[in-house]
Amino acid sequence: MKRIGVRPYLFITAALSIAVGLGLIGLFVARTANREVTIYGHHRAHAEVVRVADTLATLYNRRGLTAMQVGAQHFADLLDSRLLIHSVYGTFTVVPLHAHPGHPRSLPRLIAVVPIPAAGLGGGATLAVFGSPHLDPRLAPVLHAIERSLLWASIAGFLTALALSVVVGERLVGPLRRITESVRRLGEGDLTKRVAVEGPVEVAELSDNFNRMANALARSEDNRRQMVADVAHELRTPLSILIGYLEAMRDGVVPGDRTALAVIETQGRHLARLVQDLQDLALSDAGELHTALDPLDLAALARGLVPAWEVEARSHGISLAWSADAGPEAPLPVRGDAERLRQALGNYLANAVRHTPPGGRITVSAARSGDWARLSVADTGPGIPPEEAARVFERFYRVDRARTSRTGGSGLGLAIAKSLVERMGGRVGVDSKPGAGSVFWLELPLGG
Repeated sequence: MKRIGVRPYLFITAALSIAVGLGLIGLFVARTANREVTIYGHHRAHAEVVRVADTLATLYNRRGLTAMQVGAQHFADLLDSRLLIHSVYGTFTVVPLHAHPGHPRSLPRLIAVVPIPAAGLGGGATLAVFGSPHLDPRLAPVLHAIERSLLWASIAGFLTALALSVVVGERLVGPLRRITESVRRLGEGDLTKRVAVEGPVEVAELSDNFNRMANALARSEDNRRQMVADVAHELRTPLSILIGYLEAMRDGVVPGDRTALAVIETQGRHLARLVQDLQDLALSDAGELHTALDPLDLAALARGLVPAWEVEARSHGISLAWSADAGPEAPLPVRGDAERLRQALGNYLANAVRHTPPGGRITVSAARSGDWARLSVADTGPGIPPEEAARVFERFYRVDRARTSRTGGSGLGLAIAKSLVERMGGRVGVDSKPGAGSVFWLELPLGG
């Protein structure tokens, strides 16, 4: 079945709505006008009957019964109506001698019954007037004029409304057509297409949401390309070292002793860690990264992890200490996954060790922050520029673009920590100033 566009739908809907509306208005106005004109005619006819009765009474008083009868005949012909006069002399019926064209004599209706104020006829004399069932010909042109005016006004209003519906439809359909074209081009891979935010509020909101979606897709595509490049870079270095050592050992250039095997093992572990990090991020994106929510003491967990990292910190000439500001006996009850929290804290500590110069200091602390339990890792490293701080939790993002061996690593640790903490209902952040070190923190809701 062939589909109909928005504009025909609007046009047909507007045409039907306008036609029905104008028809109902015209019917209501016509009926109201007819009723009011009919009432006016009745009042006018009653007034004429009263004047005729007064005139007949005057004729009777001045010239007698015969003059009144002659006058009644005159009025019957003038009004084209049948007159019945009830008096002490009996009932006189007066019929018009010549009916006016267009007014049939059949089915007469009673116009009015009024008393005849003549002294000699007695108190019970009345004049009854019966006329044509049709509207008074003097009032018919008024109704016809009203009906013609309503017809022309309805036609003019209908055409005007249709013209306005076309204009409004174009204003509505135009932006929708441009959005549709942009969606088509977006589906074909053109991520640069944007649309103007215009038209009615709903259409403008749709345009703005389309632009936001296109921007998000463009950013996602840029991140994907950068991620592929970063993964390739991270894999290239250890693989090159592995292949180089293996080829050198095969050719006898490097002896296959413990030193060479240690280098190969180190690079193999680096590759394994990178693959595991990538797998954790993929599982997190798919919503399949398992995190348990068990009651635990965040302060005790962090305090117990510090000794395991002291050896690594001392090997780099860095001191690592636990801050007892919150007090050794002050628990921080939360609900979370102990193993995943150790992994997140380990990533924080690895990042701090990597960026703290020899002779520096790393401090781990836990404290309450309102309704949250906060775990912080502070270092005395070079700090992070403000424009970089907001991006340090992005995948593969590095403040050090040189990727030296000193500041190596996959660039995934902080992104993994952020993903793990957020899956437990927490949040992460960093407070840093260039030259003043950095404080990486994570928070979980208090309550076990």
